[in-house]
Amino acid sequence: MRTEEGMAIVKEDMKKEREYEVNQRKYEIDEVLKLTKAQSAIDVCFLVDCTGSMSTYIDATKTQIRQLTDTIIKLHATKPHLAFVGYRDIDENIEKLDFTDDVNIFKMYLDQVNATGGDDTCEDVFSALEIIPQLSWSNPNHIIIHICDAPYHEKSYHKLQGPDADKYAKGDPKNRELSKLLLDIKRLKITYCTIQLNESTKMMFDEFAFIYGTISEMHVKDPAALMKNICITTSSCILSGIESTMSSFRTSDKTIKPYIMLNEEPYWDDFEAHTVHTIEIMYPNTMNDIFQPLFVGKGSGQIKIAPHPFTKGSLRFAFYGQFSSDGCDLVDVVFKEFISSDPRVNNLKVYQEHLEIQVIAQFLADKFNTELTTTFRTPTYIIYADADIVQQQNDTTKIYQVERRFHQA
Repeated sequence: MRTEEGMAIVKEDMKKEREYEVNQRKYEIDEVLKLTKAQSAIDVCFLVDCTGSMSTYIDATKTQIRQLTDTIIKLHATKPHLAFVGYRDIDENIEKLDFTDDVNIFKMYLDQVNATGGDDTCEDVFSALEIIPQLSWSNPNHIIIHICDAPYHEKSYHKLQGPDADKYAKGDPKNRELSKLLLDIKRLKITYCTIQLNESTKMMFDEFAFIYGTISEMHVKDPAALMKNICITTSSCILSGIESTMSSFRTSDKTIKPYIMLNEEPYWDDFEAHTVHTIEIMYPNTMNDIFQPLFVGKGSGQIKIAPHPFTKGSLRFAFYGQFSSDGCDLVDVVFKEFISSDPRVNNLKVYQEHLEIQVIAQFLADKFNTELTTTFRTPTYIIYADADIVQQQNDTTKIYQVERRFHQA
């Protein structure tokens, strides 16, 4: 075989190998994007006091609902499922629309909901809570938007005075237990958010939070801004769900490295500096770049690292430390090391893969932040810390992800 023919065969083999790597990478990223999109789906239930004083907010929900659906579609490429539960007073009609992804059906239903009733100041919140678990919750993310201006009956939920304040001040006439109602909802992993239109509901929601845990309050003074606030809260719920899902790397207690936590930062002058190899994953310029292996920069540096971690997450230990690259001065950093003692995890390839995922996530987050800027006046941005990898030259099993501390970011 001639040299030219041999070189041609080698080049062809290299080309095929490269094509395989690119296709494999496209497949992996496509799977991540599919998972992200799937985890963006959300069920949004509007739980609303439908007595006479609430007509303004019912109308605002009706007229602004497209703002919510359009925003979720734009930011997360998914249509939210919408449900409505409206309540009034004891033995008065409950409004119920199960989940639909058709905003027109939702609006048509609200068109026939009238803000009427309410025998006294307090309302029958418990009947609405009974309905919530009966709805067809189906998406990964669940959220309740509870809009009200009056508490439930029974004096332990309010400080209202007067003969028309609470006709059932001694307790629920149907003998229902708040703890059971709320725990049935909590089992569905629903994010509970409130829009409290006055102070009369504060005691009630304090009682709710004691049983339920975190209940978020949105402050909406102007009905015209109702859906803007709901959009922000709903989007945050989706992002939290995605982050929880993507943090799928979990380690059993049996394989956790046996470190002792020590929160005190050491005196660095007493520590020897270790020489390290450094690895940097270059930030992509375009969407097409993330489907190709990202460029890797290599260098050298010096580190000082605390012997004990100061905290532990689901994935990594975090150590105080100092880092210098390419002859620069030492700066305060955090070193992160996988908590698993599994040798399949503790190698440079896995660290590099995780860093590459973080860089791609940072790139996509920047794109997302740009969209937020065009949608909200004061958006809450997603921020990822810049990070590199270091590997000690005298002990190649010592590998860390290194991040600047917040005060130096």
